[in-house]
Amino acid sequence: MADKPNPSLSPLGTHLPALLAMVRQIEGPVLELGVGCYSTVLLHEVCKGRLLVTAECSGQRQWMRKFEYLETENHQFLVYPGWDQCPLLDLDWGVVLVDQAARFGRKYTIERLANKAKVIVVHDTEMAEYYDLVDTLEAFKHRRDDYKFSPKTTVLSNHVEIPRWGSALMDLS
Repeated sequence: MADKPNPSLSPLGTHLPALLAMVRQIEGPVLELGVGCYSTVLLHEVCKGRLLVTAECSGQRQWMRKFEYLETENHQFLVYPGWDQCPLLDLDWGVVLVDQAARFGRKYTIERLANKAKVIVVHDTEMAEYYDLVDTLEAFKHRRDDYKFSPKTTVLSNHVEIPRWGSALMDLS
């Protein structure tokens, strides 16, 4: 069943069922690392009344500008020179999406957030070796892999049991 095409989503959105389920079930502010056509707009809609921060590195500034029309008091867009200069990684979060373009940025941000985020949703985990994530992913107390569709998604936590999710996209209310 792995690598089955997802008829309802582009390959760019295969993380949305897990992400949506975590946002619905886990309390606290939401941090999106990396801007995406699917996740940024979806999070904007489902996080109304809840703090949502979308962050990128300066190399992605032009891409991020396409989404700044979504910025509100509760949805902030922030750009940093590098992930090592991002103070957001030192704050506590309910849900964090790790989906930034930087190859080594993912490992760094996951490790920095390991004890700060209740859950971390990581997209593209079939490329764990490319991103140098194998040991990082294995270090978490709780882990749930979604290999139903490709690209793969993994949810991690050192704080809570990871809830199951099913067809979370069927009801966006």
